[in-house]
Amino acid sequence: MRLFKNRERCGAAGSGRRSRHNHPCPGSVRAGRNSVSLAELGQNERGIVKRSMARGPLGQKLVNMGFIPGAEVRMIRNAPLRDPIEIGIQNYMVTLRRTEAALIEVESV
Repeated sequence: MRLFKNRERCGAAGSGRRSRHNHPCPGSVRAGRNSVSLAELGQNERGIVKRSMARGPLGQKLVNMGFIPGAEVRMIRNAPLRDPIEIGIQNYMVTLRRTEAALIEVESV
């Protein structure tokens, strides 16, 4: 069953499998800007911080480190077991647990 009737096929998508390429495919979710958590960004992907859902001391610490709305972040790398992750923000690098990064909502660029 086809869910999207007017969806065009992307010629660069390859052999029917979903592949990542550098242009937005027509009708795809990634064609526009979308909100994801910071933990969901792939390596070297960039995003703009929309909001932080962390409260209390952790929320204050994230604000002090520069995770404020409008700040540009870049996922630098994952540790071998995917936790922690290294984030570039405001000309320095921060290492966060994946659970902490999941509390930060970003708009992928």
